[in-house]
Amino acid sequence: MDYNTFVEKMREQVQEHLGKDYEVKITTNPKLNGTEKTGLSISRTQEPQQVVPVIYLEECFDRYLQEGKFAEYVEEICVVYKHQKENEEKIMAELESIENMNSWEKVQNKVYPMLVSAKENEDLKGKYFYQEYLDFLVLYVIRVTEVGIGSIKITKQMVKSWKVSEYEIHHQAVENLKTDGYRVRSLNSVVKENILGITEDTEEEIEESEPMYVLTNQIKYFGAAGIFLCAEMFQEIVGKQNFYILPSSVHELILVVDRGEYEMEALSAMVKEVNEGQLTADEILSDHAYYFDWKTRQIYTDKKIGSDLPTANLTLKQIRCKNCVSLTEHAGIWHCDEMQKPVEEIECCPEGVEIPERNM
Repeated sequence: MDYNTFVEKMREQVQEHLGKDYEVKITTNPKLNGTEKTGLSISRTQEPQQVVPVIYLEECFDRYLQEGKFAEYVEEICVVYKHQKENEEKIMAELESIENMNSWEKVQNKVYPMLVSAKENEDLKGKYFYQEYLDFLVLYVIRVTEVGIGSIKITKQMVKSWKVSEYEIHHQAVENLKTDGYRVRSLNSVVKENILGITEDTEEEIEESEPMYVLTNQIKYFGAAGIFLCAEMFQEIVGKQNFYILPSSVHELILVVDRGEYEMEALSAMVKEVNEGQLTADEILSDHAYYFDWKTRQIYTDKKIGSDLPTANLTLKQIRCKNCVSLTEHAGIWHCDEMQKPVEEIECCPEGVEIPERNM
């Protein structure tokens, strides 16, 4: 049975299982990296206002190819749907609070950065608010976690209505990251947990001699944004040693201490191998490794320090204005902290804001 036949047959069987009071439709939605996912949307026919969940079928189809238990998957989908409906009140309340919000203050503690491939997501630039960093796009999302995990991408129109600076959004998102349960764990312990089901009840003791470590957040959801925290967190374990960053997916990073054991090319080949064999297309973040150098505190797309590299740094630099207030540089633009605006947009200031010299 091919995938399209599987989807249609699944729709028919779920419809039959739930009965005539429900409508089951095939739905296709765009995802990251130019991909699409197909699922079943299920709604009650006599209820105009309701949450209509979409249950995606790609993973289910993969399991079918291996196990062939079609009837069991029909049951599972109906159970997932009923669980969603049990929590409908909570979901509706959270969605309504997001849809109706008209002030930055209502959402700022739910805003997080999301790291995605710039090359594969050019189409998102027109609608959504973003920053460019290395060869990534940094999107910003409002996380919905009352029941399950989901997110709503922040659009340019939302930013305009909030009347806040791009700097403030990025700064708040990174601050929220710090309370998102990020951990650095040895790759060995993560493999034991994921493959063998062995978990540690106590805080893990990490051996400094271990070569590879995994960085992600507590919910393991778009944890690659931890790239903004990785240097300080990794320093607590291995000290100020240079290290490689392997984008193993949009959900996590692998950090590798540079002890002279690995070459950039070999690590990039490892990233490509994982992309091709272990990830779905929408989970791929990049096809090569990166390098962090403590001397410059920069992340590079090539280990050849000193050459003209396409690097970027969203780490905030802060200095005093020549006259009265603190200025912060974000993505090459100086902002007045007091007025929460780019310096170029400030038309008047009691003391006269001046842009500092670039070599300051």
